[in-house]
Amino acid sequence: MSPSHRPDGVTDWNPESYGRFRDLRLRPALDLLARVGELPGGAVVDLGCGDGVVGAALRERFPEAKLKGVDASPAMLDKARPEAASVMTSIADHVMAVEACAPRGVHVLLEKPMAFRNEDAGRMAELSKKHGVLVLTNYETSWYASVREAERRVRAGPRSSPLWRCVHGP
Repeated sequence: MSPSHRPDGVTDWNPESYGRFRDLRLRPALDLLARVGELPGGAVVDLGCGDGVVGAALRERFPEAKLKGVDASPAMLDKARPEAASVMTSIADHVMAVEACAPRGVHVLLEKPMAFRNEDAGRMAELSKKHGVLVLTNYETSWYASVREAERRVRAGPRSSPLWRCVHGP
């Protein structure tokens, strides 16, 4: 199950070799899941999700949770075949993420700003157009206390006035 080295020097995993040990890797995850009690609302994040083998067990155990798989391996990206990727890395790595995702038909959501350099933004736009994928930017706010408070208020019952108003522009 040892990683291989890509030409750019980054270590990558071999999905076939990784898959041979699927049952051995899954067993500890299932044992751990059996010990986990109820969780508060929010996301369940599978760090280093590889080919997504634990995802089905997580979905079954936490059907209402937002499930997020995180892995940096292009080979595992090929194996898992996600529809979209939410990239929350250094902005300097955004081009690399789009270069990995776009040729595989994977849409990409990036944190703001999209790029530090015009050349990087141009490269991402070129990849988006060439491969027919969306490359979007978003300011990640899902873990802000104000968002959790707004959700709590919405769940508490009907309101006669808006919770907040968002205005863009001057």
